[in-house]
Formats: sequence, structure tokens, C-alpha cells
Amino acid sequence: MLKALVVDDDEINREFLNDALALFDWSCDFAEDGEKALIAFKNSLIENTPYHLVILDIKLPCINGKLVLKIIRIFEELKAVEKNVIILMSSGYSEENFSQDSLLEQCNGFLQKPYNLDILKNKLTKLGFII
Repeated sequence: MLKALVVDDDEINREFLNDALALFDWSCDFAEDGEKALIAFKNSLIENTPYHLVILDIKLPCINGKLVLKIIRIFEELKAVEKNVIILMSSGYSEENFSQDSLLEQCNGFLQKPYNLDILKNKLTKLGFII
């Protein structure tokens, strides 16, 4: 079973992604802010049960998604992980609003809110998670 970390401060968004990913046989952990996301991610590396996918909201309480992305990539480098986790950034703003943000080059894609099952399935297929 594939494992995802869903990071979003909106409970409805977390529930939608949980239900949607369950359709594709994923298990999900959740964090409602950046600090909890980093703790969950770090623990997954320590316990040798890494996430296959992180869906990360850009605007979060405590630590914003852009900084969480940067720190996750640093964790991976320090732990010398075999394969970096796939990270999809998400926002209610369009992807074009972030096109000049070089930090987002460290992620693997973008999901615009409100989430849509067909778009999520398409992203997962392009990333090789669904055949």
C-alpha cells in the first residue's frame, strides 16, 4: 500500500484527499500545519517508513508550505535517502501565481484547489502511481 502525507489546514480538503486517495489504495497521514508536517515527515524517515507522496498546501499556519518543502529536501539530503518523496504543492491560487518562485522547482507538481478527483487521478497517473 502506498503512503501519503496530506498537509492542509482545511479539514474538508484533508477528508476529500483521504477519500480520493483511498480509492487508489493509498493510506494517508495528515497534518494541519507546517510544524506537524515536518514532525510526521521526519518520523517517517526515522522509522524507515517513508512517504511516497506529500500533498502540501502552500499557505499554512506555523510554517508555510514553501519552507516545509525546503526543509523536507534538506532532511532527505541529510538522511541520504535513496529516492526523494514526490511532493505536489497545492493552493487556491493558480499555478501561474507561483511560476516565478524558484523554490517550487523542488516539487514535482501542483494541484489547484478546489480539489478534483479526475485531476488528482491524472497527476497520480503522470507520476507513475496509477497504471
